[in-house]
Amino acid sequence: MYLEVIILNPFLTVWMHPKQTARDMIDNKPLGFIFLLIAIGSFAAFGSGYVNSELDDTLSVPILVILSLFLGPLVGIIIMFIYSGILFLVGKLLRGTGSFWDIFKAGALTYIPSMVTGFFYYIWMVFSPASYFSMYETSAFSIIVPLLSFVFGVWSIVINIAALAEAHRFSNWRAFFTLLIPFIIVMIFIFVIIAIIGIAFFSMFS
Repeated sequence: MYLEVIILNPFLTVWMHPKQTARDMIDNKPLGFIFLLIAIGSFAAFGSGYVNSELDDTLSVPILVILSLFLGPLVGIIIMFIYSGILFLVGKLLRGTGSFWDIFKAGALTYIPSMVTGFFYYIWMVFSPASYFSMYETSAFSIIVPLLSFVFGVWSIVINIAALAEAHRFSNWRAFFTLLIPFIIVMIFIFVIIAIIGIAFFSMFS
C-alpha cells in the first residue's frame, strides 16, 4: 500500500488553503526554497518603503531598485529569524508543539502577499514617480495601490494565523494570541520609552 504525497504550489494554494499549504511547506519544502521565498518577498516589500520619501531628489529609480535587491533579502531574512524565534517561544508558553524551523518555514508564506503588493508598488514607482515619491502629487496609482496593499495585508494576517496554528499544532485563537502578545509587549515598551522621554523633557522646563 502506497501513501500518495501531494506537493502543493504555495503561490496558488495559500490563499484558500493556508493550513494545508503551511503543512506542505513544513514537510516537503527544502530550506533553499524557503530562503528564496523570503528573499523575493522581502525585495518586493521594499517597494513600498520609499513612498512619500522624496528620495527621487537624490537617487534614481534604478538605484533604489538595486538597493532593494541587495538590502531587502538581507533585512528580511534577519527579521524572519528574530520573528520566528519570538513566535516559537511565545507559542511554547501557549502549549504549542512546533519547532523553530516549523515556525520559520510556515511563516515564510506571509511573504507571498508581499510579492503581489510589492509588484504593484514597483509599477507605481516606475510609471508614476511623481505621485509615488511625493505626498503632494496624486494619481490613480496613489489610490489603487494602497487599497490593494490593505486588502492583501489583511489576508496576510489571516495566512499568518493559519500557518502559525498549523506549525504549532494548536487552535487559530492560540495562534492569534501568539501574534498579539509580542505586539502588546512592544507597544508597552514604546509607550514607556516615550513617557520617560516626555517626563525628562518637561522636567527640564519645570
